[in-house]
Amino acid sequence: MQEKFEKINVFNVALLFFTSIGLVNHVTIIPALLSASGRDAWIAVLFTMGLLFLWSAAILYVIKGTNKENIYVWLKQHFGKPAAYSFAFLITVYLLSMVIITAKDLIDWTHITYLNRTPPFILYALFLFICWYIGKTSIRTIAIANAILLPIIIVLGFFVSYSNMKMKDYSLLTPILADGFKPVIEGMMFSAAGMAEIFLIILIQHRIKGKIKFRFFVIVLIILAGLTLGPTTGGIATFGAEEMTKQRFPAFQQWRLVNLGRFVEHVDFFSIYQWLSGAFIRISLALYVLGDLFDIPQGKRRELILGGFALLSLIILTFPFSDIEFLYFLTGFYLPASLILIITLSVIFVLLTAIANRKGGT
Repeated sequence: MQEKFEKINVFNVALLFFTSIGLVNHVTIIPALLSASGRDAWIAVLFTMGLLFLWSAAILYVIKGTNKENIYVWLKQHFGKPAAYSFAFLITVYLLSMVIITAKDLIDWTHITYLNRTPPFILYALFLFICWYIGKTSIRTIAIANAILLPIIIVLGFFVSYSNMKMKDYSLLTPILADGFKPVIEGMMFSAAGMAEIFLIILIQHRIKGKIKFRFFVIVLIILAGLTLGPTTGGIATFGAEEMTKQRFPAFQQWRLVNLGRFVEHVDFFSIYQWLSGAFIRISLALYVLGDLFDIPQGKRRELILGGFALLSLIILTFPFSDIEFLYFLTGFYLPASLILIITLSVIFVLLTAIANRKGGT
């Protein structure tokens, strides 16, 4: 059984973010980013990273101001149950949407590419069960699983990048800003929706041992930006900007080109490992946070509550949404809405932290 105060170090938190948030940056947001910014998508990512360096200072202020306490318990103690319950509702919706969107994107890709005769319901049910099984345990268990999976994900990422180097023409990244700054600004909204998920550190801050410093955010944001820049610039250099905007799964298409000499090709099955591993860690972590953040005691009660969340996600996922409808929803609503929610909560937490510290000092 998980100990009540079990914690992980800052390094393992960074690794969890590389896998969980990295999946969004590397896969989910790229079609929307390319659609908005085209050839200048990579510039949008760089500008977003610079702005988020400033934003991360606000997150660090909240972490220090709350003394790394459970943020839900801290809100209840300092501002009463209404504030805590309002926060709980918003975060529950956000985390559940994270589970649903991740599972939908994964299973749509799975069904389209290599399991097109398997009913999606079976795929959803099996994958959510596995994620629930580890999500009900502890953050240390999830961190250990991630530490095993992530190195292979990284090796495969470099493998596909360098294998296709002979096909890339980076002059296709120019000319830059041919349509002005408007496409870049539109693309920044989508790239920010991915990288801003570093806000999740506030939700698990009470499970982190060691001091969280500003350089943590700098390093994590640079790597997360790189996870978007890699497939974006590589895809444009390989296929061209116009063709990239037409692709549903741009990162996967680069795997389809890999061959090792004359006799070894079709190694795109490696991408299955990458995508499954990323989605597994992301959904498991979201379910864990749903149980741990709201101080639900470890045991049968937490298992049942998280099982209920997983079942609710499964029910929603069975609604008949086509992949095209899902992509429109993702681009037109989910990504902008999640970014607005994260920014709004960040501003509110900064204000509440300042108020609480002022009260404590008087």
